[in-house]
Amino acid sequence: MTNLFNQISHYSGIFPKRELEHIINNKEEYIPDLLEVVKQTRDNPIKVINNPTYMMHYYAMFLLTQFKVKEFLPIFTDILKLPVNIVDDLLGSFITEDVYRIITTFFMLDKDLNKIIKLIKAMK
Repeated sequence: MTNLFNQISHYSGIFPKRELEHIINNKEEYIPDLLEVVKQTRDNPIKVINNPTYMMHYYAMFLLTQFKVKEFLPIFTDILKLPVNIVDDLLGSFITEDVYRIITTFFMLDKDLNKIIKLIKAMK
C-alpha cells in the first residue's frame, strides 16, 4: 500500500480531505491499491474488525463506487454475503446508511434489476 494510505488508514479525529482529494485527482494510480484494500477486507474481515480505528476499507469502498470501478462490485457482494454478525461488526452503520448507494450506483450502470434481486436472495 502507498504511504498516503498509511497516513489515512486509521481514525485520527481529523477527516483526511486533502489526502482523499489527492486520490480522487489521481484515481487511476490508486485504483489497484483501493481494490487490494477491499480484497483484504473480504479475505480477512476479522483483522479489520479487531482494529476498530481502521478506516481505509470505508474510504476504499466510497472511492471505488465514486470511480465506478466494476471490479469492485463482486468483491463488495462477497463482503455482504459473509455471515451477518461479521458483516455487522465489519461495516456497522455503513450497512444501513451507505450500502444502498453502492448497490444503486453499480446496478444503475447496466440497469439489471435481476442482479439486485440475486444479491438480496444470496444475503438471506
